[in-house]
Amino acid sequence: METISKKKTALLFAYNGAGFNGSQIQKEHEGVRTVEAELQNALFKSRCISSDNFGFLNKVGWTRASRTDKGVHALCAVAAMKMLWRINSCEEILDEINSNLPSDIRMISLKLATNAFNAKNLASFREYQYLFPLTPLRSIFSSQETIEKINIIAKKFYGTHSFHNYTRDILPGKPEAKRYVIKFELETNPVVYENSEYIKFIITGQSFLYHQIRKMIGMTVSVFAGKMQDCDVEKSFADDNFVVPLAPAEGLSLGRVHFTVYNKKQQHRPILITDEEEKKIDDFYKQSILPTIHLSRPVFQQWVDSELFPLGVIT
Repeated sequence: METISKKKTALLFAYNGAGFNGSQIQKEHEGVRTVEAELQNALFKSRCISSDNFGFLNKVGWTRASRTDKGVHALCAVAAMKMLWRINSCEEILDEINSNLPSDIRMISLKLATNAFNAKNLASFREYQYLFPLTPLRSIFSSQETIEKINIIAKKFYGTHSFHNYTRDILPGKPEAKRYVIKFELETNPVVYENSEYIKFIITGQSFLYHQIRKMIGMTVSVFAGKMQDCDVEKSFADDNFVVPLAPAEGLSLGRVHFTVYNKKQQHRPILITDEEEKKIDDFYKQSILPTIHLSRPVFQQWVDSELFPLGVIT
C-alpha cells in the first residue's frame, strides 16, 4: 500500500512572465492564464494535491511570498503549502512536477518547512532586478560617472517613505503607503546578451506596492534624463498627486526572497538555495527570461521616445 504523508513544504520556482496575466490565481477570471493556476494543475497531476482540495488553494494552506504583475518574471519565487508526499525521493517528485509544468515555469526545489511556515509573513525582504537596454539611453549614458549620478538619485529612495504616488488606490497618509527600501542601486557592469548591453538595477525592500518598483525606475531614469528635477523625488513622497512615469514591465524580475529571521530560528529546516539550485535558476534565466527581455527592446525604445524625449533629445 502506498504511503502518503502531508507535509508543510516550501516551493521554490522560476517563471517567464511574458505569457502570464500575473502570478496570482484569479478565480473570477477562469480563462486568464496565471502562474499559480499552472502550478496548481501540475501539483494535482503529480498527486501533490488531492482531488478534494483541487481548485481551493486555501484548503492546502497556500501562502505566497510575492505577487508579480502581468509580464514580470521571477528567478526564484517562493510559496508554501501542505503537500502530499507519495514518493520518498524529493528529486522524483520534483521531476514529476516539472514534467507537468509548461516550459515557461520551472520548479527549482521543494523544501520541508515547519508547520507554522508562512511564505508571506516570514519573508524578511524581497530582492528584485530590472534590466534596461542601453541603446535607447545611449545619447545620455556614457561613462562610469553616469552610473554614479544615477546611484545618487537612487539613494533618495532609501529608508521609509510614503509611496502613494507609486501605486494606485492608496491615499496619502495611509499606513499601507509606507514602504522601507533597503537597497536601490545600478550595478557597475552591464549585462551583455547577443551583443546588446543592459544596465541592471537591484532593488531590495521588506515589501513593495503594485507598480512601485517600475515607478521607482521610471522616476530615477526621468530625473537623470533631465525630464524631472532632483527635488521631484522628495515631492513625490509628500505631494497628494504627483505623476510618476511607469517603466515597462518587461525588464522587471523577482530575484530572491530572503527568510533571514526564520532561518536563524529554524536552522534544521532553513529556506536556503544550494549551489545546484543556483545553477538551475541561472540556466532558466539565461535560456528563457533573458532572451525574452532581449526581444522586448522595442518596448523600451517606445517608452523612452514617449516619456523622456517626445520632442527629440535636447543637446
